Amino acid sequence: MLSGDSTVKSYSFNGETVEFLYDDYDTDEEYRVKVETPQIFTQATGGEGIVHMRIEEISDKLEVEPKSGRYMMPSLFSKQMAIFKQGYHIFGSMKASEYPKAFILSKGTKILVCPIKSTDSVIIKKA
Repeated sequence: MLSGDSTVKSYSFNGETVEFLYDDYDTDEEYRVKVETPQIFTQATGGEGIVHMRIEEISDKLEVEPKSGRYMMPSLFSKQMAIFKQGYHIFGSMKASEYPKAFILSKGTKILVCPIKSTDSVIIKKA
C-alpha cells in the first residue's frame, strides 16, 4: 500500500469521478488515483506530508432502513452531528447494497469522503 507520508495538492471531480495525484514519499513515486463516485464530501482541497488513503465499510457507521435498504441518519441530534463531522451524511438515503464502502482521503481533516461500490471503484496507477 502507499505511504501515509504523502502529498495531494488538489483534486478534480466531474460528477462521476474524482481524480488526483498522490505523491508517495516512501517510494518517491507519483500515482494517479481515480475514484468512481456519485458525490463527495470535503473539508480541505489537499494536504502535504501527512495524507492517508483508506477504504472503510459503512455498515457500522450508519443504520439501514429495513424496508428500503437505504442508509438513514441517527435520530439523536448528537449522533447526527458526529456523522456530519465525519462526512458520512453523504450516504444518507443511498442504497446500502449499492454503496457499502467509503473511500477516504485525509490529513486529520477529511480531504475527501466518497461513496464507492467496491474496491474496483478505485484505480491507482503510476503517473
